[in-house]
Amino acid sequence: MATEAQKRARNKWNAKNKEKAKKYSYKSMAKNFIINYAQSKDLEDLEDFIKQRKEVLKEEVK
Repeated sequence: MATEAQKRARNKWNAKNKEKAKKYSYKSMAKNFIINYAQSKDLEDLEDFIKQRKEVLKEEVK
């Protein structure tokens, strides 16, 4: 269990790093879905989404 000081520090960090905290949360939810809930079709769809995203990122670098 977190102490009050730990809770304050966590809340302060979250307030200063909203985008980073959101990214960590989304990543955690995606990992949880893949490991615990995804069926074969879900994984195929996710692979397609990943390929599409990689292509977009390659174009942004150019």
